[in-house]
Amino acid sequence: MTNQVPLNIALFYKEGASDKEYRIALIAHENGLWSTSGYNGRRGSALKEQKKTDGPVSYEDAKKAYDELLKKQLKKGYTEDVSGAIYQSLPGERTFSGFVPQLLNVFRDETMLENLLNDDEHIMQEKHDGERRPVRVENSEITAMNKEGVVSALPQNVADDALLFGADIHMDGEAMGDRYVAFDLLHWQGESLRDKPYEERFAQLRALCAEQRFSGIEVTNWADTPETKRALFEQLKNHNAEGVVFKRKNAPYSPSRPASGGSQHKYKFEEVCSVRVSARNNKRSVAVECWHNDNDTPIALGDITIPANHDIPNVGDIVNVRYLYKYENGSLFQTTYLGTRTDQTTPDRLHQFKHKQTQAFSPPQTGRKTLAI
Repeated sequence: MTNQVPLNIALFYKEGASDKEYRIALIAHENGLWSTSGYNGRRGSALKEQKKTDGPVSYEDAKKAYDELLKKQLKKGYTEDVSGAIYQSLPGERTFSGFVPQLLNVFRDETMLENLLNDDEHIMQEKHDGERRPVRVENSEITAMNKEGVVSALPQNVADDALLFGADIHMDGEAMGDRYVAFDLLHWQGESLRDKPYEERFAQLRALCAEQRFSGIEVTNWADTPETKRALFEQLKNHNAEGVVFKRKNAPYSPSRPASGGSQHKYKFEEVCSVRVSARNNKRSVAVECWHNDNDTPIALGDITIPANHDIPNVGDIVNVRYLYKYENGSLFQTTYLGTRTDQTTPDRLHQFKHKQTQAFSPPQTGRKTLAI
């Protein structure tokens, strides 16, 4: 018989400004029942609890949830080392690369959009609808990663292209089928470029790629003046692109996503969210949820219909959903299921959603007379 004893483990993660703690507990209850909870937050602060079992369950079910949660956190780079040092290799089916990419904050404010279009200090680029894949070449060995820093697959033609640089390189970009769209350069020929201004890194990336004849690698389109940004913005919108990103020209490369603000932002033409499947319903639909802004507390977002040409996702899967808006304290409206995500293990947080407007937009006064009705 399995030795049924309570378990508790403390994990730590430190990268850039992030200094996090995560605890996992297997807890005994009355009548031989058990539960598993995770507790996370900034090191030294109060940790928030997220229950990982639906109330007290059997020991086998609670232990399974405990093991899965531990495996998931190790893949994300957490370690038992109190220093929070990132290990080059971690146990599990996947390996953490030791690198965390810079992630962008979404914004939807039209005034901010106008300011960034007019600001000469920001470069605008297309927001591509692919999978994040930073690529590192060291001594002719290629490592590709996803947005969580986990080692991931790379199309063979793109891997072959990366070797054509003929030197150690670390670039950032997105994989789109057999295409790779590059947009940042972090390391070249033994020199780290992370602290250099983005404008310089991007210019060097363009120069390096212009010297090669690639089958799959290309550099993202871009614009850096108010006139060219507006022209590209309209072209991308008419082309049904996902959106645009704005990057401050003088900013260094900063790992992970800042809690707010930051030097890189994205504006989406269509609202697409990544949510977690919380339950499978009787018909071809699933219940989905996001997470609270400050912790991993789930927030229900209603049911999503799964089209016949898609497999029904499993509970715990992260899926992409297109929607019109989210009702305040309610569900998503006019949803379209897009499929499961393979490069993300956590859902979006509440502040990332577009909410239904409760009052009409009022344009600024221009001195024009208003017609009487």
